[in-house]
Amino acid sequence: MGAETLAVLERANIEVRKVPEFCPHWRKYFTWKIWCCCNAPCETYLWIDAGICVLQPFPEAFVMADALGYFIQPNTLSLDVGVCQPLREHFGLTPEQLRGMLGINAGIHGMNKSKARALLDEAMDLCMHQAYMADQKPKDLFDQDLLSVLLYKHFSPLVFADRELYDEDHKGPHAHQGQRVWHHRRAMQPEDLDYFARNVSQPGAPHIPQTPPPRKERSFLMKARIRVAKWRGRCPEKPRVPYHGVRD
Repeated sequence: MGAETLAVLERANIEVRKVPEFCPHWRKYFTWKIWCCCNAPCETYLWIDAGICVLQPFPEAFVMADALGYFIQPNTLSLDVGVCQPLREHFGLTPEQLRGMLGINAGIHGMNKSKARALLDEAMDLCMHQAYMADQKPKDLFDQDLLSVLLYKHFSPLVFADRELYDEDHKGPHAHQGQRVWHHRRAMQPEDLDYFARNVSQPGAPHIPQTPPPRKERSFLMKARIRVAKWRGRCPEKPRVPYHGVRD
């Protein structure tokens, strides 16, 4: 977080706490996110990933978290796709068992810390071991896999909220009737960005952003040039590295 952002938050009297280096891999595999959830100074927290626009209030998330202990909705992957072998062995789970279990969307979830205290304590203990967090996967869902398995352990059978309403992967702010959130993924219209920037510290009137501009597709000629450049060794492939949720 830059100095300019910190200054804006300070002027708005918003406290910012620095995540301590609580384990050697604290910056990797979203391990820091587990710490934040466990140490949130509140009874019930609602985690919302950066870049997500809240389109309308959804107090039902807190009602659900306080009643059940958690507020979750599913993602599109069953847990046999991502859960690493050390974590499977720790819980004694087979790929067949995991295949019938839907992962949660950790980008928007909440928990009542009194009802979910055992889950959060166990999550904190397990994330301290890098083997339970790190693995080569189709998607980098390190924290999500851990929370998903623990939710099934402590609260099964799970009650999921409607994915179409709360999923942050919507293509735009009007993808589904009644949707609560939208992850703009840096594709917001400039005038909408300016509006939200002006109201970072002082709340403005409710504002629903416009549909984002379509992404420009590369032309056939540009794709051909890139293929030739790669063949000549002038455009090497970028190595795939896990995204840990921290941009240096």
